[in-house]
Amino acid sequence: MNTDLISLLTITGLVLLVLNYLIGWLIYFKKIILSPIQHTILFFLIAADIIILLINLDLLSNKFILYSFSLLILLLLPAGKKGGKYHITVSSCAVLIYLFT
Repeated sequence: MNTDLISLLTITGLVLLVLNYLIGWLIYFKKIILSPIQHTILFFLIAADIIILLINLDLLSNKFILYSFSLLILLLLPAGKKGGKYHITVSSCAVLIYLFT
């Protein structure tokens, strides 16, 4: 297990999640518009980051379980629907999981 890679991916994932979180609020308050392609790219980058982290973590470690939960929550977001309060709640949970692991 490469700890430098895990640290880099953890920080990158946190930056992506915070960026996603801020973008979500800006969209909610109609301050910006995000195209479906831009949304898909951001979603893919976050999911890819978490998947690479999972591959490099010890199976069933605390981080593995929390990141698996974060990925599951991310994948449960309804595709093509307005996120609204559900998206804000899920994004908040994902950011908190990253911050406290």
